Amino acid sequence: MDDVEELIITRKNRKDLVLISLEEYNALKETNYLLSGNNREKLLKSLEEAKSGKTIQRGLIEE
Repeated sequence: MDDVEELIITRKNRKDLVLISLEEYNALKETNYLLSGNNREKLLKSLEEAKSGKTIQRGLIEE
C-alpha cells in the first residue's frame, strides 16, 4: 500500500503510540493471522508446491 499514512504519538513518561487507518490495521491483523502457527506452515508448503509445479488445475463450481 503506497498511500499508507501513520502518525507517531510521543507521550511523556508513557509508551509511544502509532495511529494508522482501520484498513491498514485490518491488513496487519490478517497478515499476522496468515503467518502464525499452522497457517504459516500450510502457506509455505503451498508456495513450495506451486514453485515446484505440483499444482492441480480445477474448474470453478457454479452455484
